[in-house]
Amino acid sequence: MISPLQGKTILVTRAKEQGEIFSNQLENVGATVIHIPLLTFRLHKSNHHQLLNGIKDYGWIFFTSANGVIYFFEQLVRYEINASVLKGLQFAVIGKKTKQMLQSYGYEVDFHPTNYQSEAMAEEFVAHFGSAEKVLLVVGNRSPLEVKDVLKAHQVYIDYLIAYETVVNKDNQTELIKLIKQDEIDGYTFTSPSTIEAFNQQLEAVQTDLERIKQHRLCVCIGTTTAETAKVNGFNKIRIPQEFTTEKMVIEMINFFSQEREGERNERT
Repeated sequence: MISPLQGKTILVTRAKEQGEIFSNQLENVGATVIHIPLLTFRLHKSNHHQLLNGIKDYGWIFFTSANGVIYFFEQLVRYEINASVLKGLQFAVIGKKTKQMLQSYGYEVDFHPTNYQSEAMAEEFVAHFGSAEKVLLVVGNRSPLEVKDVLKAHQVYIDYLIAYETVVNKDNQTELIKLIKQDEIDGYTFTSPSTIEAFNQQLEAVQTDLERIKQHRLCVCIGTTTAETAKVNGFNKIRIPQEFTTEKMVIEMINFFSQEREGERNERT
């Protein structure tokens, strides 16, 4: 039996640890995976001492990524703040991976939206809990702030803490340029607007080849915000899964290439 993505080469641009999980998911359905992490992450070193010392003043902590969870707890360690200060606080998250990461630290999720989007998270939260809550949003330095904007528009008191920094990883830039010039990758995957920006930044020297790639190669984005960034940056064949997870991204690729093969068969008959 032929595996669904047999004969297809897929580029994974996600950071190292998360990208390895995604790569395994693709390899399990027959894809040849090239993993070039375009981003890396590090602890944000601004002074958060006063904000974290007053964390019990908040009713809710919002996480929009697994990285936010990881680096939030690293910030507590950095300032030697005992995690007992979180007792009595409630937690809201977007997505299964963020929920699983929070649970790995021993905390349960009190709210998550039905739709894995920042705006939906904020709107549904207000619908459930009203506007009298006090929220701390944990983000990275390049994270979208739609949650903050929507909650603020609903008169919810909200502060945000930049727990980590997203840094462009250029370790594999030479290999990436070579791959673009050879044009042997069938599908490009992006899991954040930042990965698309890093992709473009590292390929400025081969613009002609890059434009050709964007016109005729598949681009699968994890969500609408990432897809909008891909569109603005010239990608033509953009697909988005119905559920914003890497598992559903794999299914989206399977569906796309199955339809492509079916079309090729019809043309031959």
